[in-house]
Amino acid sequence: MSIKAAIMGASRIAPRAFITPAKARGDIEIVAVGCRNIERGRAYIAQHDLPARAVSYDEIAADPAINIVYNALPPAVHVKTVVPALAAGKAVLCEKPFAMNAGQARMMVEAAAKSGAYILEAFHYQFHGAFKEFQQRIENGDLGDIFAFEGKFNIAVTEKPGELRFDRALGGGGLMDLGCYPLHAARTLFGEPENISARAEIYNGVDRNLWTQMRCGDVAVSLECSMDEVYRDDPSVFIMAHGQRGSLALEHFVSPQNGHSFYHVTPHNITQSTVPLEPTSYRAQLDYFIENWRHPNPDSVIKPADFIVQMAAIDAIYAAAGMG
Repeated sequence: MSIKAAIMGASRIAPRAFITPAKARGDIEIVAVGCRNIERGRAYIAQHDLPARAVSYDEIAADPAINIVYNALPPAVHVKTVVPALAAGKAVLCEKPFAMNAGQARMMVEAAAKSGAYILEAFHYQFHGAFKEFQQRIENGDLGDIFAFEGKFNIAVTEKPGELRFDRALGGGGLMDLGCYPLHAARTLFGEPENISARAEIYNGVDRNLWTQMRCGDVAVSLECSMDEVYRDDPSVFIMAHGQRGSLALEHFVSPQNGHSFYHVTPHNITQSTVPLEPTSYRAQLDYFIENWRHPNPDSVIKPADFIVQMAAIDAIYAAAGMG
């Protein structure tokens, strides 16, 4: 059966996150692209060779032929575009961060529960074999008891007109766009954060640099994110766990298909390894999304309540940093 899909937002992320893996599957037909500017939507459709029409966001929710929706809009408009689609019974793959805050996230999750529609937050990295390998090594006890974890997502982000990452009203900022990844990894691996402290460097109203410490279970967690130009030629993107028997780092954990490395450090040696690059994190995510939409699994590790808790953790870090 052909799956009829719609994209909300003529975004930069949609081609690699949804359009390319959807075309590769062969059973998904992208029939609509939702935009505020219909002409821009038509140009986007032509650019990416889609059998789609440009429509409003409301038309996507109202169209009974559409089965699934990929929402690539800024976080500030997620709640008002996702809730109507869920209410109409459409499955929604929603880009991270899920919402502007935990309250909005709760509204979206409750809308899904009320209609019975499926929703997934698009933390694509967790579906790639690299993160699964990292998680498995920890769970297997390769490092012994874990006592510390660190994560960084530091890359240069150019400030320019229309760059939402420098617009807090739209959901911009280092933590919302970048730091949410190592935070999500820490929570996935070790549990929910407590004893949060944080500090931020504010630039034009957004956190260009942010550092935070917390405890997740028995693990001391240290995270940082940056959009600073200093990382233009030398980005720093990794997660690393420290245990009684050694340490394990995964470099370039966010998009491992573009190249990654494991570094396993023990008192005696350092080993480097990789896992297969394919399927990409985005293809694996889309496959997971379709499978769980078609065959709901109440025992799935990823539950909608997690999307609320992730936003609550972001809220708490901002509060600790004095950003409220």
